[in-house]
Amino acid sequence: MKKILFLLLTVCSLVACDKNYYETGYSQSQIVTFTIYAEDWQLVGDPNEINSYYTYIFNTREITSDIYYNGSVTGYLVQDEGTNNEVQTPLPYVLHLGDDVNPFWTETYTFDFMPGSIAFYVRYSDFATQVVPPTCTFRMVLRW
Repeated sequence: MKKILFLLLTVCSLVACDKNYYETGYSQSQIVTFTIYAEDWQLVGDPNEINSYYTYIFNTREITSDIYYNGSVTGYLVQDEGTNNEVQTPLPYVLHLGDDVNPFWTETYTFDFMPGSIAFYVRYSDFATQVVPPTCTFRMVLRW
């Protein structure tokens, strides 16, 4: 467990424009890191439209048919990356928020995948999609 944590923290220090991956040394698992910059999130629908959300899709050779049909993919959102407070939060990540202007809303980070691609999503329960998600790093563990 300590080796895996050390490897995950090591991979975290490698920030990439698109993706970086690190072979764990086991023939049946791999860690892949994806970074989506704030300006790269794609809005589906119009700003503030009902059912609008943000997404970004990566084409990736790492997610094979074998992983899709016989393996698993586990995802984490890396928060406070590069600081002493860095943590990995399992996906889906559901954050309940509120302020004086908007009393309550939920921000949800999820993903899905198929052979050859992985998509990440950010959804706001109040559909306030004029708010662009921040730069996010996702760490994915592929097992087969």
